[in-house]
Amino acid sequence: IPDAAGYTTLSGLQIAPAGAVASEQPLINKLLNVDIAVAHSNKTGLAVIGVGSSDVWNHYNFPGVNAASLANLKWSDNSSSSAGLVMLNGAGQWGNVLSDVMFRGYNYAQNQGNITVTLTNLPSGNYDILAYGHTTTLDDNGVFEVWSDEINWGIKGTSQQGYGPTSNKWELGQQYVRLAGVAVNNNHPVYLQSKKTTYGYNNLSGLQIVRTGDLDSDSDGLPDAWCRGNACRRRSLPNPPGKRSAPSGFRTSVP
Repeated sequence: IPDAAGYTTLSGLQIAPAGAVASEQPLINKLLNVDIAVAHSNKTGLAVIGVGSSDVWNHYNFPGVNAASLANLKWSDNSSSSAGLVMLNGAGQWGNVLSDVMFRGYNYAQNQGNITVTLTNLPSGNYDILAYGHTTTLDDNGVFEVWSDEINWGIKGTSQQGYGPTSNKWELGQQYVRLAGVAVNNNHPVYLQSKKTTYGYNNLSGLQIVRTGDLDSDSDGLPDAWCRGNACRRRSLPNPPGKRSAPSGFRTSVP
């Protein structure tokens, strides 16, 4: 399909049996699920990932409120955690008729700015963060960026092409993005921004925060998430991957 400049590009193809394709399911040590804009849903069980059909979701529903929080989020097994969530600038709330109840509702910034979500008091470890966002309009996607310990872990967006957003099958890059290997020091906050997109708004429907293992499982003095390529073979690492300060204004109160 031609891009915005009128060109088409194709770099390569891989055609493989379905069984040869790696699963999207990470190793789940602990899992936090957050369903956003729950006036449109009451989510339980699996999304892209999960442990089982009885998985518990935390429900965030504060329409018209620019700053709200949830404390002591529940793990997917219904046990209490020390973790909390603060959302700033996400007062707008809307919904669509989509197959998954979590994906039907979403929050957006009414001033066409960015939504900032702060995750507080997470146990130390390595995490994967899955962020869900896309409306039924094919080019009305979601864009997300994550920071922890002033390290930028990347910016990713769902696609502006394809019919994935309206499908009943989850597909990476269509309804959700995955930011993998996010290092979290004990009780240090993690910041996620849901950014305004083509239409000037945001689409944030849900989050899955997966603790995949210990922060430094091999006890080499470096977070496992920093061990990309040959980085961990060097005893000194002048700058961790993606070193960049979080935007000003990210410091928020702890719920």
